[in-house]
Amino acid sequence: MASLRYNTSYWEERIPGMKSASLESKLHLIFSLLIYLGLTIHQVLNFIFSENIKSVKDRASLYLAHRPSASDASDQFHPSSLLKLWYERWPASQQHLHVMIQPYAHKIVLAESNKIITDPSLQVRLKNLTISDLREILKPEKLLEKYMESAPFTFSLLQTFSASPNRYRKIKAQTFQAQGQETMDLEEDEMEDDPNLDYNAGGEERTHAEYNEWRKTLKGFNRNPVYCIVLTISMLAYVRNRATNVLPLLLGLFFKISGTSSRVMTMLSNTGVSVSGRTVERLKAFVSDDAIHLAVNLIKSGEPFYTIFDNINLFLRKFQQRLTNQNSMIHATNCAIVRLDGVNSAAQDLGDMLKLRGKRVHARMEDILPTREDDAHIENAFQALIAEILVRYCPGSKQWKDRGKMMTEIVKMMPSDRPLDASKTDARPFGVFDVNEGSKKGILEVLKEIQERSMLSEEEWSSKVRIIQGDWLTSSNLRAARRDRFDDVNSMERVEYVAELSALFHFALQMSHAIMRTHYGHAVRNPSCLAAHKGLLNRTWDVNKPNYAAAKSLIRHSLIARIIHCVMVKKNFTRRATLEKWRPTISELQDMASTVAREFTTSAAARTAQVEGHDDWMAHSIYFMRDSLFFCEFEDAVSHADPGRVIRVLKYWSLLFRGAGQHNYGRECAEVLVRWKYELTPAQRSALEKSWFVNRWGEKGRSIPADLYVEQLNFWIKVGTTLNGA
Repeated sequence: MASLRYNTSYWEERIPGMKSASLESKLHLIFSLLIYLGLTIHQVLNFIFSENIKSVKDRASLYLAHRPSASDASDQFHPSSLLKLWYERWPASQQHLHVMIQPYAHKIVLAESNKIITDPSLQVRLKNLTISDLREILKPEKLLEKYMESAPFTFSLLQTFSASPNRYRKIKAQTFQAQGQETMDLEEDEMEDDPNLDYNAGGEERTHAEYNEWRKTLKGFNRNPVYCIVLTISMLAYVRNRATNVLPLLLGLFFKISGTSSRVMTMLSNTGVSVSGRTVERLKAFVSDDAIHLAVNLIKSGEPFYTIFDNINLFLRKFQQRLTNQNSMIHATNCAIVRLDGVNSAAQDLGDMLKLRGKRVHARMEDILPTREDDAHIENAFQALIAEILVRYCPGSKQWKDRGKMMTEIVKMMPSDRPLDASKTDARPFGVFDVNEGSKKGILEVLKEIQERSMLSEEEWSSKVRIIQGDWLTSSNLRAARRDRFDDVNSMERVEYVAELSALFHFALQMSHAIMRTHYGHAVRNPSCLAAHKGLLNRTWDVNKPNYAAAKSLIRHSLIARIIHCVMVKKNFTRRATLEKWRPTISELQDMASTVAREFTTSAAARTAQVEGHDDWMAHSIYFMRDSLFFCEFEDAVSHADPGRVIRVLKYWSLLFRGAGQHNYGRECAEVLVRWKYELTPAQRSALEKSWFVNRWGEKGRSIPADLYVEQLNFWIKVGTTLNGA
């Protein structure tokens, strides 16, 4: 092996004692020798890092070695300190250094790109995609971890590009620091542009924990740069390799079902943000087939379940109408299968249900009338609801001392009656049937279609109790069909296996209509009626066919205003400013809620105001507050999945519906009450009560009516089909 021509003895003869000289003296000696010999630094460095002489190569390798244990960052990798000196002392050469670094940066990025596009976990094959796979990839934190692990260099570059403060933020941060403020709040125009802010129904600002977390390190930003980085890497990978389609597939599905037009979808696909519209349609078809397959598996498993369906009307608008090609409407039926967890298998015993059918002949009027126990329960519920409204909406309540503790105590005030445990509901869409279920004939066709799609024979399908849930018309048609076929050939044709159940959302919907019909009034003759409040709030929707959300908003708004006015009357406050200074304790708040409930929400108080006080406006206002609080109690009972509270409210609603002229739902309330008492076993009653609720999150207080879940499915079907001209 070659060696240096001048060894150690050669230098000891010519410069004796220099070995023990200081480092500075040695460096000066070396560089003076370079100058004397006429060597350039380029020649020396090129010799050091290209020569194969062992002693030279060993020192070059030692120079390029990484020392992770070194305390100083510059000592961990020596070339980094050299590069830093070049940047700091020769700024004119920085552009040439950039040109020098770029090819190697390209190699790093290419290697990371290869790693990403060949990762099987980032590739989705539509033919093999199932709903469980879709739920698994709907976790953005996994995608973030994968990108940070596979492309750290690319990720850091993009993070520097997007997360570095601009000149405005730097100046603003310096100003805040000079003023001694730790946080840099967003200005009003910046807040309006912030996409992460949300507001709840009461107008209170609601922020998520992760929303505040990233703002601690990125002060002044109103968008999280990490989202942009993940999207950018995903776009680049998808453009290079269409098989790396995890995020583009999810975004394409999201855009499509949210109503994005085909032209915008094409633009997004061309930029790599999402897959094409046709790919999304294929994805929807595969996912729908898998959903139906999962529902069939649940039906064939033998586990308790219930079936819920609702009509869905799809309008077909023609671009140019002709006599033979006009606008039309598809009247279809959307269906879902929902597992019943914790239900006794005895609930499926058809013989037990048939033995009790007809026992309602023993029913009495007292069975559907509220009892004193019901009155006491409703009184306590009204007090809790009024106290909650005051804590949430009373002017100045945000400055109340221990407001959080007040809310905790108020939650304890709300009475309960057989609440169900909070667990995540296993609801499985069963697809759409091209059948109109709005008649007796249609309802029988739907049942036949469901039986055939379930892959069970008629004998298997009709051998057990099948809970069928829908609106009042569905239940009425099922009962009418059963009456017409009581002497048919078998259980399937007699429809005797069906345990029909009217869903709760339609009860609430009809009650919102009943309240609007009863309390709308005339804005000129009665300034306390809903018509006057609707005008004050500039609400312009049609009162004859009110939208549920709009009607509910008006009802709650008017109720809150009346309760706050009652407080002002009892406290002798004449100005809002005085009310804002009110600082009640929890006991004072409970006493006030009790007073308002006793004096302003009972039928007796309304009669007293009308007969003794000759104040019709006051009486009407009390009746409205009573009916609205019943409505709020029903919704709160549904959200907490408390069937006992629902049953209690139905006793009052059976009379309220009749008074409002909505006799169908008045009779349906009585139907539920009588059937619950005389024609159901305890196991069947428990199964029907659990069938009322769907909890998509498994959290307490977040249940919704099962028919509202189907209405949400209807919405997504309409959005996803009408835009394609279906």
